[in-house]
Parts: sequence; structure tokens; C-alpha cells
Amino acid sequence: MEEFYKAHSDNPIFMLWSAYMSMVDILLDCIRAKRDGNWILHLEAFTAMLPWLTIYDHTNYAQWRPVYLADMKLLKKTEVHA
Repeated sequence: MEEFYKAHSDNPIFMLWSAYMSMVDILLDCIRAKRDGNWILHLEAFTAMLPWLTIYDHTNYAQWRPVYLADMKLLKKTEVHA
């Protein structure tokens, strides 16, 4: 797969669809995490979204999602987790 990607990385249409498929994959991970109640997958998908939000200039989301992510990672150290 890496060879295929390298061979077509100079094609702008290929790069567009590759980026689109990456974003769809992240969204599918979010849906799976929500349906299965998988907290770790939720945080991983949430983390994977951050670069895309910054790239596409969603400043409000890009600004507050790291705060949410930090709060959720600290959740294990609070009384709520117990």
C-alpha cells in the first residue's frame, strides 16, 4: 500500500480522495466508539480529528477540542472515575 501511495502522491486528485477517505475513516471510528461505548477509541478518534480541524480553519473547534481532550485524559485521576 505504501508503494501505491508513493507512486500516486504527485496526483492532486489522488491526494484529495486520500484525504477524504482519511476523514471518513475518522468519522467511522467516532460512530463505532459511540455505538460500542468504547472510551479509548473515542479519545483516539477525537485526537485524530484535531489536525483536520486546524487545516480547515475551524478555529472554535480547534481551540476548545484540546482542552476537552486534556480534561478527558485527566478524568481517571478524579473522583468521578472512581
